[in-house]
Amino acid sequence: MSEPPRRLVARLISEDDRVWLGLFSAGERRFWEKEVTDYLREQAGSFWLEGWSTTHLFSLQESPEIVGYVSACVHHWNIKRTEGVFPKWDREIRQLPDRVPVLRIPYLAVAGKHQGYGYGTEMFLQFQEMLAVAPGAPRFMYLECWEDNADAVRFYKEIGFEQYDVEAVDRVPYDETPGNLIRLPYDRFRLPNPTS
Repeated sequence: MSEPPRRLVARLISEDDRVWLGLFSAGERRFWEKEVTDYLREQAGSFWLEGWSTTHLFSLQESPEIVGYVSACVHHWNIKRTEGVFPKWDREIRQLPDRVPVLRIPYLAVAGKHQGYGYGTEMFLQFQEMLAVAPGAPRFMYLECWEDNADAVRFYKEIGFEQYDVEAVDRVPYDETPGNLIRLPYDRFRLPNPTS
């Protein structure tokens, strides 16, 4: 079975994207939509220039308009806290040092008008392909997602992320109410689940 043709083209964020950054919107109704929109518009470029993270922008082949983006940075964590999440690797994980390098994905977002077309999955698959040829790319990655963002939580689980932790937060961004932040790790070396 052949792979479907790629609809998206990836590029690293650059000064040339300034106009397109200002036009990107994941939505304005929910606080997490504003959070991912503001990050791309206001912080992603400077974080890249300062060497804190990289952001890959994804566009349709016929236009530089931003369909979505993935930001990533190197981080570390105590992977032993995830025991039971990756049963196939639990024995090996117990033998790892307390701190291991991981790739943290602060944001993976699709513009509101482009949601529901499978672009998020395509972006993540292309991002994994980039990691497969990147020297020294960590085996594990993780992201955090607001529990209220049920569609995103479901999406992340469908593409292979596993929930392992929930942190109560006193105030969510753009709101004065409490919320829960879910942590989801991903093992790049995992075997596909034959039942899914």
